[in-house]
Amino acid sequence: MLWARAGGGPRDVALSHATALVVYGISDANPSLVHLTVPRKARLRRVRPRWVRVHRADLAAGEATVYEGLPVTTVARTVDDMLTSGGRVALVKQAISGARREGYINRAEAQRLRRRVARYVRTIEAVKSASA
Repeated sequence: MLWARAGGGPRDVALSHATALVVYGISDANPSLVHLTVPRKARLRRVRPRWVRVHRADLAAGEATVYEGLPVTTVARTVDDMLTSGGRVALVKQAISGARREGYINRAEAQRLRRRVARYVRTIEAVKSASA
């Protein structure tokens, strides 16, 4: 976080992707990189460390929160990020269950996210079938 904000960097930075899963403690994710989401047009004026992965996206209101003092994408946004970046489906499912168990999301949100994962899996299977 400090790296991205140093030197007048953007303020709308959030831990995201697998790093967000670790912050919440809702999965067995163990990323080798720290994933940060920064605004698309943000200028990062420092050399990016090898252990940082920068994702560019404009987070909408409500897609990031502060958890234990750290800006982090919400569980719902994290699930979407994981799926769109090709994250492991089993890890995403585990994260949804963990988020529900820990009270980060309610039952309706968990169901919505599970449907999102199911749509993603169907899409991937259809693409695989079409290319076979």
